Amino acid sequence: CIDRHSTFLFMCVQITQKSGAKLLISGEKTLFLKQNNTMLDFLNIKKLAADAGFDLCGVAPCRHLADGEARFRAWLARGGQSSLGYMERNTEKRFDPRLLVEGARTAVVCAVSYKNPASHRTKVASYACTADYHTTIRTMLMQLFDALRTTHPELRGRAFVDTAPLAEKQLAVEAGLGWIGRQSLLVTPRFGSYVLLGELILTEEAD
Repeated sequence: CIDRHSTFLFMCVQITQKSGAKLLISGEKTLFLKQNNTMLDFLNIKKLAADAGFDLCGVAPCRHLADGEARFRAWLARGGQSSLGYMERNTEKRFDPRLLVEGARTAVVCAVSYKNPASHRTKVASYACTADYHTTIRTMLMQLFDALRTTHPELRGRAFVDTAPLAEKQLAVEAGLGWIGRQSLLVTPRFGSYVLLGELILTEEAD
């Protein structure tokens, strides 16, 4: 209890362990303030991502990427998609993760470097010299998600590895992993453009 003499009202504070709520009682009214125990810790996310095998990890709030959508629509209008008709579908979802995951608050963007030494006489893309990255990265993302849920059991979300219309390169820029180069690829300071991306779209905020 705090008594600041005659200039302040006498006030009591009780913390309810079960609900995480603070009960404030003054001389005239009672207030309930929800204690924020659900926010994810950014540094912990990065550590757990590294434990799962990721080379890079960043976090960004889920929001509508309006500028990216405008540029994409202009690209479509110029016929940039050519015969890839699927690029014209779900444009709204592509640039707003909240339309893909109900209650989405945070995008965790992870990257793995795939640059391998040349070991073939013919030209083979580096990412094709290993196991299917979709399966590998999804397994790593689920390991990260499960680790986060050990301390945040109410956490919900989805993992994405080229499995939904999601502007992952722009999300990676939002998360601070790099920038979009003139070749339209994500460029990272450490690995250049030799990275594969995977995302967790989560329902809690991160600090």
